[in-house]
Amino acid sequence: MQFYTSNSLLLHPLVSPALGYLGGLPPLFVIASDKEVLRDEIIYLAHKAAYPDRFPIHEDAKILYPHINDIKEPRPTFVHLQVYDGMWIC
Repeated sequence: MQFYTSNSLLLHPLVSPALGYLGGLPPLFVIASDKEVLRDEIIYLAHKAAYPDRFPIHEDAKILYPHINDIKEPRPTFVHLQVYDGMWIC
């Protein structure tokens, strides 16, 4: 069952931003809990935005969203990441 999108679009950067290019954005303030189910993905997203040159863009994402190919020099995004221990989730 496809609630959000079709399987063929799961790698599209507008569907899964962590698979696209996150450099050059306005400053990001990212908060997560150590008990968060997606904690590792949140940390990955923050690092990918801060260091876009260290995280290559998936080739399928470039095919699905050709505008990514226009990026010549990756620009970092200022990211403030906080991961809290013992923070409860609603």
